[in-house]
Amino acid sequence: MSQKRSLFALLAEQRRFVYLAVTVLSGAGIWSALHLASAIYPELNFSRVTVVVEASSLGARQVMFSITRPIEEAIAIVPGVTRVQSRSIRGGSETNITFAPKTDMIYALQQVQARVNQARSAFPAGLDIEVERLTPSLFPIISYNLEGGDPAALYDLARHQIKPIISRVSGVGRVDVQGSDVREIEVIADPARLAAQQMTFADLAAAIQASTTVDAVGRMPKDYRQYLIVTAGEAHSTEDIANIVVSRGLRVARSVGAAWLRIDIDELRARRVDVKLAPGKSSEPLKPPADLQLPVELAARSLRIGELFVGPLGAAPLRDVQAQLELGATGGTQHRIDALSASWDRLRASGHAQIASRPPFALTLQLSAQQDAA
Repeated sequence: MSQKRSLFALLAEQRRFVYLAVTVLSGAGIWSALHLASAIYPELNFSRVTVVVEASSLGARQVMFSITRPIEEAIAIVPGVTRVQSRSIRGGSETNITFAPKTDMIYALQQVQARVNQARSAFPAGLDIEVERLTPSLFPIISYNLEGGDPAALYDLARHQIKPIISRVSGVGRVDVQGSDVREIEVIADPARLAAQQMTFADLAAAIQASTTVDAVGRMPKDYRQYLIVTAGEAHSTEDIANIVVSRGLRVARSVGAAWLRIDIDELRARRVDVKLAPGKSSEPLKPPADLQLPVELAARSLRIGELFVGPLGAAPLRDVQAQLELGATGGTQHRIDALSASWDRLRASGHAQIASRPPFALTLQLSAQQDAA
């Protein structure tokens, strides 16, 4: 009978193979350790989607009926939804949608986003809506609380000083400022004066917003440098807001052409206008200008002048002048007068004219006149 060989004896005989196996496994372990993905939180797949809406000017009851309830009704028909929970507070709403365990969450997120976008037209204006899938990366890693002093001042401190510092830290992906009060100025309008100006509250808000913006209107070369021209209308105090001029039918916007601004006026009226030409200092004939371009584009849809006195026409004025005026039309390339009509003495004239703003100043004029009956 042969004696049984022990395991240790067998390994001792195959020690070269054992050394090779240990070396290969150790190398594979070191390589795996160096290339293994790491994270603070494990990558878990939660079957939940969160819809967060921010609306700072609405109360809790208004948020519930105008925002939260329509969102619940819109997402209730998404396939795989098992439970919908919502919470409405002043200025915001949070809706949590739970899906079945085996639901494809990427597809579910797209479905929820589509349903919310379809219902967004019925929401109040000025909402900030975020639809996100619940993942461990959404959990806050660390939170800081600021206490004491004015809440608006604390928000400005956190938003403009602390947040940029934390955002520059290596590895930080997102920094949010929550809570507190945002600095604001409340404007109380007089309904009677708005009605007298034929303006609505929306027109007043749009006029204030248009007057307190900062726009880059052009560039100016000087000394081999390009200087940016900026129109700054920011409001720094309540007096700045109070000094804003609002009116119906007047719109000021950035020009798409070479001009700095564009001013649109619905109706411009004047009872009397006197045009006086200054006498020339020299007897030599005047030279044509280099161009007729203006820094501001002006468009008046309806221009009416009761009496227009022009020196060369003598003492008899042009009466009942009506026209549509556009200075700097088509990107500042021409000036145009349309639907022109006026009366002088016993003549009634009508027509239109346009002139190019660059040489050779192409002029197009069409004018017809008829004599009034005695």
